[in-house]
Amino acid sequence: MAEDSTIRDILIAALIITTVCGMGIIAVLVVGLRGMIPAASAGLALAYASQLSGIMQYVVRLACETESRFTSVQRMHTHLKVNDSYSNSLPYCF
Repeated sequence: MAEDSTIRDILIAALIITTVCGMGIIAVLVVGLRGMIPAASAGLALAYASQLSGIMQYVVRLACETESRFTSVQRMHTHLKVNDSYSNSLPYCF
């Protein structure tokens, strides 16, 4: 169980790092190629890069929310299983 959580954390961190590095590379290229590419294209590239960052934040939030919901379902399942085994062990009194 802890191994799965660690792998998920590593994947989420890699996703965030990739997004930030991608934005940095795009920004460096836009500044470095200032005279070679039109200003409209440079602005569009920066706008898409920042939009991608927002999308990645949304994806990470959804992943955390989904994991939380699965944990809740797992706890409910365990609780029902414990209650069911407890009720089966009681003698029939009628």
